[in-house]
Amino acid sequence: MSRGVAQLSDEKTKKLETAIEDLATSREAWNLCSIFYRKEILNTIKEDFLSIAEEWVNTSLKNKGIEEHDPAASDEWISGPFPIIRYIRLLYESLNILETTGRPKIPGPITTRKNGQITVQIFPQTLYDQLFYGTTYEVWMQPSETIETLKLKQAQIYKTKTKPRLTLILGSGNFSAQSAMDILYYNFIKNHVAIYKTNPVNSYLHPLLDKALNPLIEIGALRIVDGGAAEGAYLTSHAMVEEIHLTGSNTTYKAIKKSLEKQKDTTQKKITAELGNVGPFIIVPGPWSNKEVEYHAEHLVSTIINNAGFNCSTPRILITDSNWDKRQQFLDKIRSFLNTVPLRNAFYPGAMERYANFLKEHPEAEKIGVPKEGELPWTLITNVPTENDDICFEVEPFCSILSETALSSKNTADFLNKAIWFANEKLNGSLVATLIIDPQSQKESSVSEAFDKAVADLKYGTIGVNYWGGASYLTGVTPWGAFQNSDGVTSKSGIGVVNNALMLADTQKTVLRAPFIIHPKPAWFVSKRKNTTEVFRKLTYFEANPSLWKVPSILWSALKT
Repeated sequence: MSRGVAQLSDEKTKKLETAIEDLATSREAWNLCSIFYRKEILNTIKEDFLSIAEEWVNTSLKNKGIEEHDPAASDEWISGPFPIIRYIRLLYESLNILETTGRPKIPGPITTRKNGQITVQIFPQTLYDQLFYGTTYEVWMQPSETIETLKLKQAQIYKTKTKPRLTLILGSGNFSAQSAMDILYYNFIKNHVAIYKTNPVNSYLHPLLDKALNPLIEIGALRIVDGGAAEGAYLTSHAMVEEIHLTGSNTTYKAIKKSLEKQKDTTQKKITAELGNVGPFIIVPGPWSNKEVEYHAEHLVSTIINNAGFNCSTPRILITDSNWDKRQQFLDKIRSFLNTVPLRNAFYPGAMERYANFLKEHPEAEKIGVPKEGELPWTLITNVPTENDDICFEVEPFCSILSETALSSKNTADFLNKAIWFANEKLNGSLVATLIIDPQSQKESSVSEAFDKAVADLKYGTIGVNYWGGASYLTGVTPWGAFQNSDGVTSKSGIGVVNNALMLADTQKTVLRAPFIIHPKPAWFVSKRKNTTEVFRKLTYFEANPSLWKVPSILWSALKT
């Protein structure tokens, strides 16, 4: 038995030890589990998740204080059953193709950029993806990769079948799908056995995880335990734990590393992490119409209100051009849309304190809405000076705050150069960035060149062009994580990736592209929220078993006003 760094009762210690010993004993059985049998497990898990989908959503709503018919209820489908069910199906399809061809099918072209870097289009995968989402995703590989090494390394774990490692997954408490998706990633993409420690914030989902993931528990590939900091400290220091994956704060990540160094941990544990993000939403100045200003103001507000602002992918800093003639109009539209959205319960621990810290630094902040007990107002901090360091640039508020800073530039190309430098060097993040640019501006050769350079130079794990980069997570197909440095050094938002249903290796970042305006508006936009729950509930069941016959009903719900 290993010695924990925190005091636990004998009963709790025994429970954790039993879980780890079970995994260590069963790892070879998991390794020998055939692809055919793994597909059967995934099919069973899919059906079991479908059977608890409604209960999963209702349990989350109850614990977050959201009424069933509140438009905000849609968040629990978007952040729960929808991406989980989709991811399970994608894993099954990847294994199905891998079984016969040796690697999952890449649906789009593999191209080589002028500098020799390989990009791989991985979305859309089907006609349904094209119909429902209207976006494309391309993965940029590490500069050292070639087309040959890309294909050689894809799904390599299924070619070598090395001994499964025992991984500790420290769960997030904000986004419910992350629990199941992280587990499935480590079991099926990495071929590890995993002990998943729930986050106390949403440990109420533990019984449902047990039910839905029971096939993995029965075969000995998974154990799920509850607990707080003491259990986490005990497990991270355990001699039999070989890898640790954390979704949380940089403070927790540094504490784990420091603790292992202090103990002179001899197991050389590999640590991967997603550490949050002060994410930029960059507006490239251009000749926008009033409707285009309104569309992207709604677009931005729709990202802010999702999950009450408790997403690591939520944009935190709006970057504008001080000379853009639409800047004040854009800010006014943000205010207008925020005024239409009811305030939310600030369910995530520490939100009140973080909010107070921001307002202490920025007493001029605009509060929108009158909060009841336990709520926070939507809050806008505009014109944050860029000359000095600022809390808005350095700290992820992880609540209902959006900040804005305006850069002074000579022209559009100059703005892009300054905005990308600012995002890379001044902001404390490397997870998600979003860039908005109109097609008329892109027709100018100088702007087009500067924009292509901006996308290439941005050091963020996901870059959304004309569409919120955070939406990438929901597809399950993209590698999700911070910008991956070629030297393996941890970037601002962490190291390593999850999801990655096509099993790509040595990726750098993902670029999501969309038209400047999508018609009809995406179902998750503010003005569509009264139908969003209905749309994503139907999409969840569609993703389990796609069928042409289900499409009209989904489109009808999405198009309703």
